[in-house]
Amino acid sequence: MTAAIRPIDPDIHGRQRMPPETRPTDGQIRDRAFHLWERRDRPHGHADEFWLQAERELHGEMTGRPVLPGGDFVKSGSGSDCCC
Repeated sequence: MTAAIRPIDPDIHGRQRMPPETRPTDGQIRDRAFHLWERRDRPHGHADEFWLQAERELHGEMTGRPVLPGGDFVKSGSGSDCCC
């Protein structure tokens, strides 16, 4: 008997939820996104980018994994999070 192989869903990460204690509120995200937008001279048409960046930064703060301006998590320096 062979086991059925389930295909990988490429959008699986988009549907996963953060645990409630590490999920920022919409108000927190909105405030952070507004400050990010202001710091970057209020560009038009980038609301989604600022929202996602704010969400990543707040999540990083709540979990103790700070986020760099480009959106990547700060590496620990121990080498344990190196992928190469």
